[in-house]
Amino acid sequence: MKLVRVDRKTPRKDWGCPLTKSRSTWCHAHCVPSADGLGECGRLAAHAMLGRTQMAILAHKERQGDP
Repeated sequence: MKLVRVDRKTPRKDWGCPLTKSRSTWCHAHCVPSADGLGECGRLAAHAMLGRTQMAILAHKERQGDP
């Protein structure tokens, strides 16, 4: 049996959500993202990103004068 050593780019303790203590690689959307769109874990907060459809809805509301 051959023993294989895996060199990781980031330590395992840095993975996951610091709020839920989950070691999964996806965002659980529990934190409030900072102004630059990063979550408390330092990764991009997916729940802070606006997609093409959301941007179109915001642009339409601005054109209509809705708050």
